[in-house]
Amino acid sequence: MTPIDRRQLIAGAGAVAAGSALAHTAAAASAHAARTKALIGKATWGNTVTRIVVWARLRDRNDGTEFAMINTHFDHQSEPARIKSADAMINLFNGGQLDGLPTIVTGDFNSSSHNSGAYSTLVTDGPMVDTWDGAEKRLTPEWNTFPAYKEPVSGGNRIDWVLATDDVRIRRAAINMYRNEAGRYPSDHAPVQALIELP
Repeated sequence: MTPIDRRQLIAGAGAVAAGSALAHTAAAASAHAARTKALIGKATWGNTVTRIVVWARLRDRNDGTEFAMINTHFDHQSEPARIKSADAMINLFNGGQLDGLPTIVTGDFNSSSHNSGAYSTLVTDGPMVDTWDGAEKRLTPEWNTFPAYKEPVSGGNRIDWVLATDDVRIRRAAINMYRNEAGRYPSDHAPVQALIELP
């Protein structure tokens, strides 16, 4: 992979990394997956676990350009809760606090890519691009992203995604199957990574 310049970011595993102090936080908050603010901290969409979306509005230190980063962990049991969470996330960057910003979304969506209501809401029928599908180059096979400490399966189920708005250039994508010296995986999930370039 070529070195990144100040307008390129590596997004994945719930974080954004960049070259020397590229950006600082302009604003940050969390949005709770609940019907109303009075129900924050409650499970109201058929889920049994409280879920949130964490977002930050970031500003390039060199030229002042702003972009948004969102991270989430969707419910593991309720498809209606995942769809409503996807809708709530879209409201952040379509008319909400992050409206009009280049946006990167990372998370464990607990939903199959290409075969779930959450994916359809966010990507197929929604405003986001799946960086795996939109990458100029893929650096790895399409491993399943929840191998649960077992051997990965090529062509498996991707439930962890890196998404971006269509104004973001997606240069590379990978699913990282790193193991330590003892042969152990650091997590039950495989990190999904993307090298992106902001407009």
